[in-house]
Amino acid sequence: MDAKDHNGQAVVVGDYVDDARGVMSQPKSGKVMAIFDDNNTTILVVEVSSEGKRYEDTWDASNTRKQEQQIPRIHTFDSSGEAYDACQCDDDIKNGDVLVIAKEKVVGVADTWPIAITAENGALHQLNIGVTAEGWAKGAAAKLAGFKAAQAEARRLGFPLDGEAEPAAIKVHVEAVDGFKTTHLCKNLTEARKAAQEHVGATPDIGSGYAVSADGVVKVTADGASLRDLFPRNVVDL
Repeated sequence: MDAKDHNGQAVVVGDYVDDARGVMSQPKSGKVMAIFDDNNTTILVVEVSSEGKRYEDTWDASNTRKQEQQIPRIHTFDSSGEAYDACQCDDDIKNGDVLVIAKEKVVGVADTWPIAITAENGALHQLNIGVTAEGWAKGAAAKLAGFKAAQAEARRLGFPLDGEAEPAAIKVHVEAVDGFKTTHLCKNLTEARKAAQEHVGATPDIGSGYAVSADGVVKVTADGASLRDLFPRNVVDL
């Protein structure tokens, strides 16, 4: 049985040798090995380039490549910062996997620079205005599939998508010294007050147009509401 390499050239395999995974053949090419299943219906061709990189492709018996699209996995996290860090160091998370941070109403897509597809983004990046999913994925099927899967998951959870949220009456901006940034889109003062006080407490230190947590770690500013509105027990005259 013959197979083809990545350039479409025929690869002639040698005699079959029994192997625990099925039947392994020893090809005449030093760069390629072919592994057949027990029924000789599938062949896995592994090619090693001159740089030592390995490329693996699955072929059927007629040498037609099987287009097996990666199915995005869903990973849940307690915070968007944790999700961001996991994308950098957790080998189980692949580009295109879906990131869910329910506490922050954030759903995103794993990447070197993970993005949020929800109105809330937490510590994740957001696409610039006008950039489409296809433009972001740049031909990477796994990333595009992940983007669509993330949108479906966000809709299932009832989280507004980026660009589809209703205009917020009040925006509460949060920044921390470790680089964390997020903006809460609030429909009313009650929501805005709750969001602000969750980050810096009910009686933060008040500066000129901003509020800072007692430990100096988190700063809150707002559009559409005053600090007097957000922290009524703490602001005397501004």
